[in-house]
Amino acid sequence: MARKQRFRCPHCGHFFQVSEFSIALRPHLGGRGVYLRCPDCHTANWMLPAPPLFP
Repeated sequence: MARKQRFRCPHCGHFFQVSEFSIALRPHLGGRGVYLRCPDCHTANWMLPAPPLFP
């Protein structure tokens, strides 16, 4: 099973998960963010991983 990371959209605040394989194919800012499109508001933006639900 592929591991997933949580992200939070800076535009609408929606939390969503993206597989690490999909993240590897996206443009990066050297550990400072990934360019993703929010599945809720469909806005593309640089996003940082959200903290885990359960530490």
